[in-house]
Order: sequence, then C-alpha cells, then structure tokens
Amino acid sequence: MDGLVLENISGTCSKGISLANAVQVSVKNIPVTGFAGPLLSIANVTGQGLEGATTVDAPKVPPAIAVKEPYKLH
Repeated sequence: MDGLVLENISGTCSKGISLANAVQVSVKNIPVTGFAGPLLSIANVTGQGLEGATTVDAPKVPPAIAVKEPYKLH
C-alpha cells in the first residue's frame, strides 16, 4: 500500500492498529483508548508519525492460487 493516511481518529477499541507492507504512511492525532498492548504495531512500514510503534513480524500470507487462464467476462 502506498500513501495510507490515518488522521483524526478517535474512539475506543479492544486492540490497537496493525499495519504491514505500506510506504509513505502518515499517522497523526489518534486519541484511541481502551486497547490492550501497543496502539500501533508495524511490519515493513515507512512514513511519518510512526515513532513509538512496536515492530512485529510480517503476517503470514497463504500462497496465491495459480490460475491457468485469466477470467473473461461474457
């Protein structure tokens, strides 16, 4: 993902925000409460407002399905 902006988000949640595989991220003014653990966890993320974020392992993604022929609309 390129250019994700999370700004002026407020509320309560039980879990913080997790981001992975993103560049040019901007995180600003997120007064969220009620969560356990870190507010922001990142894996392979660059950008602004990431100071204090916890670095975690990248999520495991299942292998892509091999497609023999592209889908065609009829």
